[in-house]
Amino acid sequence: MINASSVLVTDADLISTGAVAPVANSALYDAESGRSMELLTTETSLQVYSANRLPNLHGRNDSLIAAGQALCLEPQRIPDSTSLPGFPSIVLMPGGEYLHTSCYRFRIR
Repeated sequence: MINASSVLVTDADLISTGAVAPVANSALYDAESGRSMELLTTETSLQVYSANRLPNLHGRNDSLIAAGQALCLEPQRIPDSTSLPGFPSIVLMPGGEYLHTSCYRFRIR
């Protein structure tokens, strides 16, 4: 489940506008196979990329990979927050340390 109460609204180029929209939780669960995934992270946001804009590609054994058949989940700080008033800074100063932890759990129900 993506335990989020809001998402950042993006423009046509997928750049954040700074507007925040409420959302309901969404399950990352495949009812047919019973597979589920849980992501725990210390980061403040999650970049979700579904590859909807990719062209069809050929994968292993010449299998077809169509647009939208991939999913990338990137825990990170709020993208472009330095340009968004009221958002926390993501600037890492020289000598500073950046640490975060992410744990992906995969299960069969």
